[in-house]
Amino acid sequence: MERRFEFYREDLDPAVTLVVDGVAPAALNLSHWPGNRTPSRYRADTTTEMALHLAGDPQRERFLEGIRFVSNNHFDTDGLLSAWAVLHPDEALPHRRFLVDAGRAGDFGTFTGGDAVKFDLMLTAFEDARRSPLAGRLQGLGEEERARLIYEELLGRLPDLFYQVDAHPPLWEEPFERI
Repeated sequence: MERRFEFYREDLDPAVTLVVDGVAPAALNLSHWPGNRTPSRYRADTTTEMALHLAGDPQRERFLEGIRFVSNNHFDTDGLLSAWAVLHPDEALPHRRFLVDAGRAGDFGTFTGGDAVKFDLMLTAFEDARRSPLAGRLQGLGEEERARLIYEELLGRLPDLFYQVDAHPPLWEEPFERI
Protein backbone atom coordinates (compact mmCIF):
# COMPACT_ATOMS: atom_id res chain seq x y z
CA MET A 1 0.00 0.00 0.00
CA GLU A 2 1.32 3.41 -0.90
CA ARG A 3 1.43 5.85 1.99
CA ARG A 4 1.75 9.60 1.93
CA PHE A 5 2.41 12.40 4.36
CA GLU A 6 -0.56 14.44 5.50
CA PHE A 7 -0.06 17.26 7.99
CA TYR A 8 -2.18 16.47 11.03
CA ARG A 9 -5.71 17.73 11.17
CA GLU A 10 -8.66 16.64 13.29
CA ASP A 11 -10.57 15.02 10.43
CA LEU A 12 -7.83 12.50 9.57
CA ASP A 13 -9.18 9.01 10.13
CA PRO A 14 -7.18 7.57 13.05
CA ALA A 15 -7.75 4.05 11.72
CA VAL A 16 -5.56 4.80 8.69
CA THR A 17 -3.10 7.31 10.21
CA LEU A 18 0.28 6.89 11.90
CA VAL A 19 1.27 9.95 13.92
CA VAL A 20 5.04 10.38 14.23
CA ASP A 21 6.81 12.63 16.74
CA GLY A 22 3.58 13.63 18.40
CA VAL A 23 0.46 12.10 19.91
CA ALA A 24 -3.07 12.09 18.56
CA PRO A 25 -6.00 10.42 20.26
CA ALA A 26 -6.85 7.00 18.84
CA ALA A 27 -4.19 7.09 16.09
CA LEU A 28 -1.25 4.72 15.88
CA ASN A 29 1.93 6.36 17.25
CA LEU A 30 5.67 6.36 16.83
CA SER A 31 6.68 9.00 19.32
CA HIS A 32 8.69 9.84 22.40
CA TRP A 33 6.11 12.39 23.48
CA PRO A 34 4.29 11.88 26.80
CA GLY A 35 1.21 9.72 26.45
CA ASN A 36 2.42 7.90 23.34
CA ARG A 37 1.39 4.32 22.60
CA THR A 38 4.54 3.29 20.73
CA PRO A 39 5.13 -0.47 20.91
CA SER A 40 8.12 -1.33 23.11
CA ARG A 41 10.03 -2.97 20.23
CA TYR A 42 10.29 0.43 18.50
CA ARG A 43 10.98 2.67 21.51
CA ALA A 44 14.07 4.89 21.37
CA ASP A 45 15.21 8.38 22.38
CA THR A 46 14.03 10.08 19.19
CA THR A 47 11.20 9.34 16.83
CA THR A 48 13.71 9.15 13.98
CA GLU A 49 15.33 6.19 15.75
CA MET A 50 11.90 4.62 16.23
CA ALA A 51 11.15 5.01 12.53
CA LEU A 52 14.47 3.34 11.71
CA HIS A 53 13.65 0.45 14.06
CA LEU A 54 10.38 0.10 12.15
CA ALA A 55 12.19 0.38 8.80
CA GLY A 56 14.43 -2.53 9.74
CA ASP A 57 11.64 -4.71 11.13
CA PRO A 58 10.73 -7.63 8.85
CA GLN A 59 7.21 -7.34 10.31
CA ARG A 60 6.83 -3.61 9.57
CA GLU A 61 3.97 -4.13 7.12
CA ARG A 62 2.01 -5.92 9.80
CA PHE A 63 2.43 -2.89 12.09
CA LEU A 64 1.47 -0.53 9.26
CA GLU A 65 -1.41 -2.62 7.94
CA GLY A 66 -4.16 -0.32 6.74
CA ILE A 67 -2.10 2.85 7.30
CA ARG A 68 -2.47 5.30 4.41
CA PHE A 69 -1.20 8.49 6.06
CA VAL A 70 1.88 9.41 8.05
CA SER A 71 1.22 12.59 9.97
CA ASN A 72 2.64 15.16 12.36
CA ASN A 73 1.29 18.39 13.83
CA HIS A 74 4.50 20.45 14.02
CA PHE A 75 7.71 20.89 12.09
CA ASP A 76 11.12 19.94 13.41
CA THR A 77 14.05 17.83 12.28
CA ASP A 78 13.03 14.71 14.22
CA GLY A 79 9.49 14.90 12.86
CA LEU A 80 10.59 15.39 9.27
CA LEU A 81 13.16 12.60 9.37
CA SER A 82 10.85 10.15 11.12
CA ALA A 83 8.07 10.79 8.59
CA TRP A 84 10.51 10.34 5.71
CA ALA A 85 11.93 7.13 7.21
CA VAL A 86 8.44 5.62 7.58
CA LEU A 87 7.52 6.61 4.02
CA HIS A 88 10.85 5.46 2.53
CA PRO A 89 12.18 2.71 4.82
CA ASP A 90 14.49 1.05 2.32
CA GLU A 91 16.07 4.39 1.41
CA ALA A 92 16.35 5.44 5.06
CA LEU A 93 18.28 2.45 6.39
CA PRO A 94 21.55 3.18 4.55
CA HIS A 95 21.47 6.70 6.08
CA ARG A 96 20.84 5.43 9.63
CA ARG A 97 23.83 7.07 11.35
CA PHE A 98 23.25 10.47 9.73
CA LEU A 99 19.50 10.39 10.46
CA VAL A 100 20.04 9.47 14.12
CA ASP A 101 22.67 12.18 14.57
CA ALA A 102 20.51 14.84 12.87
CA GLY A 103 17.40 13.85 14.85
CA ARG A 104 19.33 14.04 18.13
CA ALA A 105 20.89 17.38 17.18
CA GLY A 106 17.41 18.73 16.54
CA ASP A 107 15.65 17.36 19.60
CA PHE A 108 18.39 17.27 22.23
CA GLY A 109 21.14 19.60 21.04
CA THR A 110 23.64 16.74 21.02
CA PHE A 111 26.34 17.20 18.46
CA THR A 112 27.97 14.01 17.22
CA GLY A 113 28.79 15.20 13.72
CA GLY A 114 29.21 18.57 12.07
CA ASP A 115 27.18 17.66 8.99
CA ALA A 116 24.24 16.49 11.10
CA VAL A 117 24.28 19.72 13.08
CA LYS A 118 24.49 21.81 9.91
CA PHE A 119 21.59 19.81 8.48
CA ASP A 120 19.46 20.47 11.57
CA LEU A 121 20.32 24.18 11.50
CA MET A 122 19.51 24.32 7.79
CA LEU A 123 16.10 22.70 8.32
CA THR A 124 15.37 25.02 11.23
CA ALA A 125 16.13 27.99 8.97
CA PHE A 126 13.29 26.93 6.67
CA GLU A 127 10.89 28.08 9.41
CA ASP A 128 12.49 31.50 9.72
CA ALA A 129 10.49 33.89 7.53
CA ARG A 130 13.57 36.12 7.13
CA ARG A 131 16.13 33.44 6.13
CA SER A 132 14.03 30.65 4.66
CA PRO A 133 14.37 29.75 0.99
CA LEU A 134 10.56 29.68 1.16
CA ALA A 135 10.29 33.15 2.74
CA GLY A 136 8.01 34.57 0.07
CA ARG A 137 5.65 31.62 0.31
CA LEU A 138 5.59 31.70 4.14
CA GLN A 139 4.42 35.32 4.37
CA GLY A 140 0.96 35.66 5.83
CA LEU A 141 0.63 31.98 6.75
CA GLY A 142 -0.21 30.78 10.23
CA GLU A 143 2.07 28.37 12.09
CA GLU A 144 0.17 25.28 10.93
CA GLU A 145 0.08 26.32 7.28
CA ARG A 146 3.79 27.19 7.41
CA ALA A 147 4.66 23.76 8.83
CA ARG A 148 2.51 22.04 6.20
CA LEU A 149 4.27 23.92 3.40
CA ILE A 150 7.73 23.14 4.80
CA TYR A 151 6.92 19.44 5.06
CA GLU A 152 5.65 19.36 1.49
CA GLU A 153 8.77 21.10 0.25
CA LEU A 154 11.39 19.20 2.25
CA LEU A 155 10.01 15.66 2.07
CA GLY A 156 10.42 15.89 -1.70
CA ARG A 157 14.08 16.93 -1.34
CA LEU A 158 15.20 13.98 0.79
CA PRO A 159 17.60 12.16 0.72
CA ASP A 160 19.38 14.50 -1.74
CA LEU A 161 19.35 17.32 0.80
CA PHE A 162 21.52 15.22 3.16
CA TYR A 163 24.39 15.78 0.73
CA GLN A 164 23.69 19.41 -0.13
CA VAL A 165 24.22 21.00 3.28
CA ASP A 166 27.45 22.72 2.24
CA ALA A 167 25.63 24.26 -0.73
CA HIS A 168 23.47 26.29 1.70
CA PRO A 169 25.85 27.98 4.19
CA PRO A 170 23.65 31.08 4.70
CA LEU A 171 21.11 28.78 6.36
CA TRP A 172 23.46 27.32 8.97
CA GLU A 173 26.76 29.24 9.04
CA GLU A 174 26.06 31.82 11.73
CA PRO A 175 24.46 29.51 14.32
CA PHE A 176 27.03 26.80 13.57
CA GLU A 177 29.88 29.21 14.33
CA ARG A 178 28.24 30.12 17.66
CA ILE A 179 28.12 26.44 18.60
